[in-house]
Amino acid sequence: MTSYLLVASILLTIPLAAAEPQANCRYTLSPISAQHTAEGGVYRVRLTASHPECQWAFASSPWVHVTAKSPARGSMDLLYELQPNFFEAPRVAKVRLESLRADGGSQPAAVLTVRQQGRGQ
Repeated sequence: MTSYLLVASILLTIPLAAAEPQANCRYTLSPISAQHTAEGGVYRVRLTASHPECQWAFASSPWVHVTAKSPARGSMDLLYELQPNFFEAPRVAKVRLESLRADGGSQPAAVLTVRQQGRGQ
């Protein structure tokens, strides 16, 4: 008499659409730094997110304003505007990109360093 043992395995995958992207979000900015004249103006920076559902926000400085609705998701080209520098000395701003977590918190994700000449240069 011959006996057979049947072994079955089932692989079950459960997608976690909302939680997974937020936990694994990575961001890059291009360029990561820029040098501008004292006159100011509007400039472009490319934000690349590792997933289209990654949520983020920028923290602007007093003289650098990023034009993006907050919060935003995914990759995109962004514009930032510099106010004119009426002072003689140059100035530097570090504009932070914050990764927004599913729990409502945020964490630093990238930095755009903006240098602007002064009127004396």
